[in-house]
Amino acid sequence: YPNHKSINLGNALLITGGINESIISNEVFLISLLDNIDLCLNKESIPKLKISQIHSLNYPREDHNILFLPKLRQIIVAGGNLSKTCECLTITSTNIQPWTQLPNLNKIRANATMFLVNDTNVYCVGGFDHKEEKYQSGYECLNMLNIENGWKMCLMKEEFCVSTMGVI
Repeated sequence: YPNHKSINLGNALLITGGINESIISNEVFLISLLDNIDLCLNKESIPKLKISQIHSLNYPREDHNILFLPKLRQIIVAGGNLSKTCECLTITSTNIQPWTQLPNLNKIRANATMFLVNDTNVYCVGGFDHKEEKYQSGYECLNMLNIENGWKMCLMKEEFCVSTMGVI
């Protein structure tokens, strides 16, 4: 679907949300290789893929933000068009748990930039607010080991806005 987000999990690809015929989706798909072939060395081979629909997001999303936390084996999905909501999926070697609610962002952030610091601090920078029709400044931080404190707003010394389109 257009406006979906995807993230590389190393041996699989996770695809979330998007829009299909004007309906915003909460569907989640996991695409994984069935054979362990090196496509760079073996250009003749066509890989066999397994496409599985897994636990749906709690909220339909498009233009949202996504981040993989490898040490915690979690995927965070945050914001999107007209949304401050956040949720988390935990993947173990034997199980994919349902999405769980995380604290809401302080601002609507569609197409923001998310990154991870010290394995547990998630930052969400910039983005766009479609309701107010403006780019967001500042950033927010959530400590995944202390989520009850919620997202903390931080201001930047230099005022600029960031989206997946670049610095504005």
